[in-house]
Amino acid sequence: MYRILVWKVLLGILPPHQETHPEVMVYRREQYNDVYHALEVIRLINESTPKTDVFFYMYQLETGKLSRSQKYTMDAEDELFLAIAGTMEEMVDDDVDCYWLIKSFVHHLDTRFRDSQQQLQKGFEHYLNIEDGRLVSHLKACSALEKLPYDLWFRKCFAGCLPPSTLQRIWDKLIPEDNTDPIVNKAIDLWHKHCGIPAHSL
Repeated sequence: MYRILVWKVLLGILPPHQETHPEVMVYRREQYNDVYHALEVIRLINESTPKTDVFFYMYQLETGKLSRSQKYTMDAEDELFLAIAGTMEEMVDDDVDCYWLIKSFVHHLDTRFRDSQQQLQKGFEHYLNIEDGRLVSHLKACSALEKLPYDLWFRKCFAGCLPPSTLQRIWDKLIPEDNTDPIVNKAIDLWHKHCGIPAHSL
């Protein structure tokens, strides 16, 4: 509960002054209900629509991207939203809080890390080379280094890759800081978990 409150303040959903929180959340809830109702009116959602889809349609409606065409092709931002939504839904019980957190976190990630993936990949390669240079050489030799799931790790911040309890601690560090080290460090930890700890580090 406390984590969710802190995230809402850090992401700008709530102002820093606690006395205004109830009033602001009334406004946030009304906006959520208005968008939800609009989607019901145009019969795009109903009670059986999965929450992740509801949140996605709401986001598209608010950003002017909503399309009724069955040929609609999702872009990278859509995929990011759905990945974060699927994970956030497991962390947050209240639908209104969940939607606002997804929407704000996606904007936060897109603003801060949109152009950082190459930098993050280089950072990962650098730190992995320090940990196990032979592994990096092998991955390069078999052209596997560039095929690692960087998009899942860095662009989507491990959403759908790690359990929510682990992601909460990573996202705790990403939301308030301009520091990408937690993402790179987590990628290195994944190597240790699945490939073993390099012998020279024991």
